[in-house]
Amino acid sequence: MWLTKAHTSQEAPTSTSGSSSHIKGLAKSSTHRFFRRILDFPELYDKLESYAKVAMKEFEWYQDVKEGEKSLLPGSYAVFGLGLYDEKYFPLIEEYYSKLDDEHQLAHQYFIETLIDKYGVTEKSLHIIFEGFLSGQFDKIFKNLAKLMQDEKNKKLLIKELENYDKYEKEDILYSIWGNKWKKFFKE
Repeated sequence: MWLTKAHTSQEAPTSTSGSSSHIKGLAKSSTHRFFRRILDFPELYDKLESYAKVAMKEFEWYQDVKEGEKSLLPGSYAVFGLGLYDEKYFPLIEEYYSKLDDEHQLAHQYFIETLIDKYGVTEKSLHIIFEGFLSGQFDKIFKNLAKLMQDEKNKKLLIKELENYDKYEKEDILYSIWGNKWKKFFKE
């Protein structure tokens, strides 16, 4: 689920589920462990969402990770967990993206990759994935999304969603999918 392999069901994540593969790239910290555990309790999700909304402060980071590429905005782990649990939390993810310091916070790129694996390509997911691409200055190609774009139906959704972005944002998004070869795969 949120810090483990993407689930396809709406089951609550459990630390005893046998799935121990974390979102690759996130720092292992006491805060990370705390949120992994608290997400075992779905009855707390509403409170967790409230916490995330209050905790998210631009230019602030959790203090138990060395400042740098792995730094995370307070509320990040709650947002990641809830967002990977159910798409009803997509507005929370969008609010989270709006608070990020796009020059110094890059760790959420690993969340975006897992988000793609969890939800694939849908009208709702593409918007939240693309907003994630535009919320950071990371030079990452999301190969898992490029693979999904081999499907014509997904490509049509891509074209439709790109109508909501300006020329430079479109180029950033397309680069995030195909790198410098995006013009080969996508013709306007």
